[in-house]
Amino acid sequence: MRKQKLMLGAILVAAGLLMGCAGTAKGSTEEDTGTAAVEEVQADENGNASTEEDTISEDENGLTAEAQEGDTESGDIGTGGENDQMDTYVILPNPSFSYYRSDRVQERELTAIALIKESEEPNEIIDEDKWFQDNGLQRQGFPYEDGKYRYESFRNEADQPALFLTELATGKTVTFDLREYQYSTEYVEADYDFIDQNLFYAAVRDNVLYLATGHYTYAGSCPQTAYITAVDLTDNSVLWKTEPLTCNARGFAFVDDYIICGYGFTAEDDYLKIVRIDTGEVVQEIPVKTAPDYIIRQDGILYVRTYDTNYTFMIAVE
Repeated sequence: MRKQKLMLGAILVAAGLLMGCAGTAKGSTEEDTGTAAVEEVQADENGNASTEEDTISEDENGLTAEAQEGDTESGDIGTGGENDQMDTYVILPNPSFSYYRSDRVQERELTAIALIKESEEPNEIIDEDKWFQDNGLQRQGFPYEDGKYRYESFRNEADQPALFLTELATGKTVTFDLREYQYSTEYVEADYDFIDQNLFYAAVRDNVLYLATGHYTYAGSCPQTAYITAVDLTDNSVLWKTEPLTCNARGFAFVDDYIICGYGFTAEDDYLKIVRIDTGEVVQEIPVKTAPDYIIRQDGILYVRTYDTNYTFMIAVE
């Protein structure tokens, strides 16, 4: 009997030890889950598309671990699908420093337009605010909203240009890293410090994002500048990119199936340019006296302010 009691006691002690171990394991699991939830919240607050710790760490150049591996995240900001990411990070590829058109792009039959000059008068160069106020126009410049999207231009930790795009209705965001657009391959070595390219303007139409990028110096220092690039927001791929020296104004305007933009600089030819929205081809150049700064369409009138001259154009369909 004594032997049986001793055996029973040993069994009870062993059972107690097992229960204690199980309780410890359960507590450890619950603690790990809580830590993961905190990491997930922190990742979301930082705007990263992924919650995995290894994909949100950055190296000394400000690159995510995923970017270091050469991967590019992409997502649809426009369709609102069930599996869409709320926050997406894209290193936008630069397909060319010349004119580029994706094989996916099909040329459409477009109705031609014409710009008919209505007025031309000198400005005082420093009277920009008065020009906006007199014409009831909204100043263009980051950050801004267009009713559907918010556009914010910034430089990342590696001092590379980027766009933070927010869809207002859903709160979805896409960060477009434009590092591949910052420096070109053709430039004057002595002018390298001046050819750093930035984002001038951005706008979305029909789920396509249009980006104007370039530098702030002479084309002679670096002729591969002043582009508009069209990006399909369905998969964040590049549809087309204009030829260089197309757009270095602080904005552009959509007119039917065209983009009206402008290029110019000191001691260079200055133009308004009409670009096909389906292919990115320049179809017309309109000389102006000096480099275009602002191009704004309002109430059927195209307002253009260049360095020292104000214009208005009527838009005619041919």
